[in-house]
Amino acid sequence: MVGDKLPRTPSRLDPPGPVFRLGSGAAGGILLARHRTGPAGVVAAAVAGAAGAAVGTWGGAAWRRLAVGSRPDWPGAVAEDAVALTLAALAVRR
Repeated sequence: MVGDKLPRTPSRLDPPGPVFRLGSGAAGGILLARHRTGPAGVVAAAVAGAAGAAVGTWGGAAWRRLAVGSRPDWPGAVAEDAVALTLAALAVRR
């Protein structure tokens, strides 16, 4: 979370970033579903995890661009992290 705020950090949209983000989203979905559901549920969880990562990657970049405008980037980055953590916590609640 700190690395994303540094000025030298490349854009999350630059390759190979999106590949790793979607892969980690799919892996997270699999890990959450593997003990609670059958194979079809695991596949669905992988797809949902990858989709969530895609929304976070491209949607988050667009939101931050709109939110910060010409101001410094880091306040928008911190707000984006707070929203992402809140949504993740809500998504995995029982």
